Order: sequence, then C-alpha cells, then structure tokens
Amino acid sequence: QTLVHFMNAYMDMIGAEVLAHGGTIGKFIGDGSMSIFGAPESYPDDAARAVQCALAIVERAAALGEEWRKHGLSTGRTRVGAHTGEALVGNFGGRKRVDYTALGDTVNRAARIEGANKVFGTPVLISDATRRAAGETLCARPAGDVQMKGLGKPERLYEPLPPVQREDAAAFAVAFEAIEAGDPARARNALAPLLAANPADPLLRYYAARLDAGETGVLVTARDIIY
Repeated sequence: QTLVHFMNAYMDMIGAEVLAHGGTIGKFIGDGSMSIFGAPESYPDDAARAVQCALAIVERAAALGEEWRKHGLSTGRTRVGAHTGEALVGNFGGRKRVDYTALGDTVNRAARIEGANKVFGTPVLISDATRRAAGETLCARPAGDVQMKGLGKPERLYEPLPPVQREDAAAFAVAFEAIEAGDPARARNALAPLLAANPADPLLRYYAARLDAGETGVLVTARDIIY
C-alpha cells in the first residue's frame, strides 16, 4: 500500500510537469515514463520545454523523496534523458487496444541517454541535437562521449544546468577541454576550485576519479559502457 501510494504521487508529479511544459505523456513504464514534445501539439521551443521539464522533474522528485524519507521510505534517484529527432507518432496497437506513442531511433536514443546517467552520476543528460535545438539560452556542460548501442561512433552528451550555474558551466568547460586534450595537470588545476565549491557534484567527482586513476580523454571506456 505504501509503494502504491508513493508511485501514484510520483507519477502524478511527472505527469503534471510534462503537461505544464506543453508535452504529452506517452506512457508509464514500470517506475518510469516516456513523454513527447512536439506532438500532437508543437511549439517552436519544444526542445527547450523538454529540457526545462526534465530539470523541474528532478527538482520535484528530490523534494518528494525528502518528504517520503520522513515516513521511513528510502527512494531512488530520478534520471532523465532527452533526444531530438524524427519519430513515428500516432495510435498503435491491435483492433481491441490502441496506444498513442512514439516509435523509432529517436525514442531508442533518448532511452539510452537516460541510462548513461548511471555512468556519470548525473540526473539529466541530453544529446547534442537537443542542446542545439534548445537554443543559446540553454545552460549546459559537456558530460562525455558515450558509445551507444547501434551507433557507429560515440555521441557527446551534455548535462543541462539551471541558468544560475552558467559561470560554473563555463569553468567546467575549461577543465573538460584539458581532459579531452590529455593535459591532466591543467585539468586538475581547473577542477580543483570547482570541487572545493561543489564537492558532491557527480560529474566533477567522476572526472576527478578518472584523473586520479591516470586516465585522460572524455570517451567512456569499455568497462563503463552499460549497453
């Protein structure tokens, strides 16, 4: 009964945020969901709406988790992935049951991007296509290059951040460039003040650990790939 009550509250929260940002609830899948921005109604800023929705969901999920911990229930972390592209959207099913949903590579990539959060410890990751579609006002930092199943080459993923963290994102970009260039000394110097200010930041910790292990570059290694 406790689990049912929690899951209903959790899904209600997700659904409310999707609708508030102009999206469509595609389906609930276990303890997750798939949502669509751009169909059946579309807006010029669908990608930006999707990213803002993702950030809002993570923030509200954290607050919901705090509330439930007061009742002795330990909840997991919410992760979101977003990708922008073409998809086949409509009613699919048999004669007795139809489901309004989206199908295609865009949907598959979004699901795999969501899973990549497990590697970096991040709450939200988006593709470069979504980053570009969201526009210049988006605040985001590069997370790394991930080889996803079915893709011929690694794809760079980004972590969107609240606009108030724009300076932090710019500072991290300097460290990321040094890591990618294989310059560990410069990378450590750039990461140090960021870690001192945000010691619990998952992405900073991820790259600090890689540097401590003598690794450079931003490609997710074979042992980290989860697909």
